[in-house]
Amino acid sequence: SVTSARKRRMMGEDERPVGTPVGDLTVHQVGSIAGRMMDRPPVNALDPGLRQAIVAAIGQAASDTGIGALVHAAGPRVAGFCAGTDLAELDGHAPPGPPDLRAVIACIDDCPKPIIAAIRGACLGGGLELVLACHHRVATADAMIGFPEIRLGLIPGAGGVPRLTRLLAPAEVLQMIGTGELRPATHFSGTELFDRIVDGDAVEAAISVAADLVTSRAMRVRDRAVV
Repeated sequence: SVTSARKRRMMGEDERPVGTPVGDLTVHQVGSIAGRMMDRPPVNALDPGLRQAIVAAIGQAASDTGIGALVHAAGPRVAGFCAGTDLAELDGHAPPGPPDLRAVIACIDDCPKPIIAAIRGACLGGGLELVLACHHRVATADAMIGFPEIRLGLIPGAGGVPRLTRLLAPAEVLQMIGTGELRPATHFSGTELFDRIVDGDAVEAAISVAADLVTSRAMRVRDRAVV
């Protein structure tokens, strides 16, 4: 299909792959849709380098008149979407560097073009906060999300909890932030958390959503009313 061909090009799977490396992230463009593929094996931990690459890619797309929407996903070398903040920063073995996660999320908020997250595998902690800042979200049925850092006595610190209250009922939010349990995407079927939950490819579904939003300015999650 046309959408499948677009997905292959965006993921760099054609005979002539298109993609510009920006640190641990690769930027692709198919028509007016830009893809940002995080590619920092094994789990896309959000270290300073990856955070810088995300901010740079969003800034470039925001200023490019040929781009109407963005798809944010994991590259083919990574098993899941994003495992969150690099533990080396949390335990002091690596110095924290700018931008912090709040700055990355502010960059997403300020982007004048809709950003659609395509989620597969694990989407945890800071990775989930990143997804919650995106305007729309598509996930595979077996994707797992949650804030496991809560079990370590840490709380989501980049605005994830306030955004959850705009997408999920209060009881569901309390369960997530009270237990730190991981839930499959299918658990949230029928809620505002995911626009689509698919058995197939999340990137392909996200491209389809993006194509419908190219000419519109999506509402930021933080601007929605509390559920």
